[in-house]
Amino acid sequence: MLQVLGTLVLGIVSIFTIFTTDSCGTSTSATVPAVCDSDYFGGVLIGYWISLVVLVVVTLIAIIVATARSAAVWPWSVGGVVLTFVATIVFFVLISR
Repeated sequence: MLQVLGTLVLGIVSIFTIFTTDSCGTSTSATVPAVCDSDYFGGVLIGYWISLVVLVVVTLIAIIVATARSAAVWPWSVGGVVLTFVATIVFFVLISR
């Protein structure tokens, strides 16, 4: 449940990455931040949201299967959190290029 809540928070916070720069300028050049390119930003943002949803669904399914088999659940929980953290780092790296 904590991962679902964390994913929702990350999804909402990711919308505000558009404000990571103070100005987008008026010209398109190599120095314009990635958040100013609406096509690129939109693609990365939607891709990030999709990866968050996939991670939550896969982690929850893995936890349910592990519980049904009486196996340890914590590796799946920790794995889901770690992969969510990695996806968030990749998202911010792509946005800050």
